[in-house]
Amino acid sequence: RRGAQAAQVEAMARYEQTVLSAFVQVSDLLQAVTQDQALVRAQMRAADAAVENARLANLAYENGAGTLLSVIDAQRQSKRARLGLIQANAELRRDVVALFVATAADWRAAADR
Repeated sequence: RRGAQAAQVEAMARYEQTVLSAFVQVSDLLQAVTQDQALVRAQMRAADAAVENARLANLAYENGAGTLLSVIDAQRQSKRARLGLIQANAELRRDVVALFVATAADWRAAADR
């Protein structure tokens, strides 16, 4: 009887540890998603600014006030900012998927809304 009670206490302790670990995992993922969303917004602003900078550099070059090198550099910076935005979006999607997995949520139900 004592053995069965000890096994029951042990099983309950394992269950509680599993539940606590799950809550920690979900909390960490919620924080990661929040940070990813902020990063995506920042990268969007950076990409928009870089596109505008490239437009202005091109306009200056066409009007004789800029150099071709400045146009190429602005275009390179614009592409780099766009790549940063793509990477930030990818990280956000990875963390959202991990959150769905951690919560055992059905993503198809969310897509139907």
